[in-house]
Amino acid sequence: MSPTPTVTLTPREYKVIDLLATGMSLRDVASRLECTTGALYTHITRAVFKAGCKRESSGQALQGLIRMFNAGMFVSRAKPPGSHAARPHRISQHERDAEAKWDRIFRERFEDPTYYQRGPEVRYSSPLASL
Repeated sequence: MSPTPTVTLTPREYKVIDLLATGMSLRDVASRLECTTGALYTHITRAVFKAGCKRESSGQALQGLIRMFNAGMFVSRAKPPGSHAARPHRISQHERDAEAKWDRIFRERFEDPTYYQRGPEVRYSSPLASL
């Protein structure tokens, strides 16, 4: 007996196909995985491409994927340890400057007790005028 050929999917693609194979609708899967149906279509399309399904319609391709899944032809690629950790967000100089500007405006308006005693030409000037 020859071994069954397998298709390696990402863990997310595998989970999407697994949930669809249980009979869940796309909206149910999207709410369960907390993503959009557009993201699901992307995962399904990538799985179809990896599996080499060539069908007339997307419904036939999805049925082919579910049959392949039930036959045990898919395996989930394990992520290397630590790959799920979020990368630190790099803040650009532009973001730092904008944050400093709004911090300065906040302090000027809310921490200065004399701010609201000034005339309207100072109170209502646009903070964007200093750009």
